[in-house]
Amino acid sequence: MDDSDNSSNSTLASSTTANTNPIHPQNCPISVKLSDSNFLIWRQQVLAIVRGYGLDTFLSNETSPPSQFIVDETTQQQKPNPEFQTLSRQDQLLSAWIQSSLTESIMILIVGLSSTPEIWNALETCNAPIPEE
Repeated sequence: MDDSDNSSNSTLASSTTANTNPIHPQNCPISVKLSDSNFLIWRQQVLAIVRGYGLDTFLSNETSPPSQFIVDETTQQQKPNPEFQTLSRQDQLLSAWIQSSLTESIMILIVGLSSTPEIWNALETCNAPIPEE
């Protein structure tokens, strides 16, 4: 892989780490797609990969995103914040990777959700095992 491919594929690296390896369905396949009956198996595989890439902060809303715009010091004009853009791309790629590991019957549960924390929360809420009494 040449440097241009590596840099264009590094958008999933956590902004707080130097990780430049993207999560991509072909690079990190999940052996089972999430269905109505295998949540714990699926979750274990997904968490291992997400944690391995240092992206577990994307699964929760614990971290507030950077400002969408910043002020250019030279012109004093607002401009897009590159950190926000990178974070947004990372979130969307992780979201797409998670969605690629879902069956159609589970995809229905997340229609209309766009961010990784929204999707993760919906999947955990809908699929969490009910404790036996």
